[in-house]
Amino acid sequence: MYIRLTIILILATGIYFLGFYPNEILISTLFTVASIFLSIGLTLIVTFDFDKIQNETAYKNIKDNIYKVRNSFLRHFILIIVAYIVGLYFIKFDNKIILVKKLMSYIISFTSYSIEIYQFVTSLMFSIILTSLCYFIINFIEIQKLKDDISTQSRRF
Repeated sequence: MYIRLTIILILATGIYFLGFYPNEILISTLFTVASIFLSIGLTLIVTFDFDKIQNETAYKNIKDNIYKVRNSFLRHFILIIVAYIVGLYFIKFDNKIILVKKLMSYIISFTSYSIEIYQFVTSLMFSIILTSLCYFIINFIEIQKLKDDISTQSRRF
């Protein structure tokens, strides 16, 4: 948990200080890709064939872990939805509402750097979506590998 949070903050800070501010199209595209990966990942989980597992201990462990991954997928997707909405709000906020922008873009100064809140929040939301998408991809690959390993093991007996 803390490692993911650290990665998100480092990524957001790096994106911000590089001057890359995600736009509406990029965030919407990542949201769409994340939605597709969620669908594929949940399909793999739902169609997981536990009948091939003969060892009762392995069956219980794999089943519990698959359910944890499913729940984690859903939590990450809820986080992605929130990040998407907040990110789009701040992008629209940056482009449209100048008076509120002046109020919100007050500068937090520390050392020699200044951060404009609305741009940093957009970078942070982009980072959350990006890291959650990476989480989906990694778990998608691991579930597929697990299915292949179980299939291979069941053929041996």
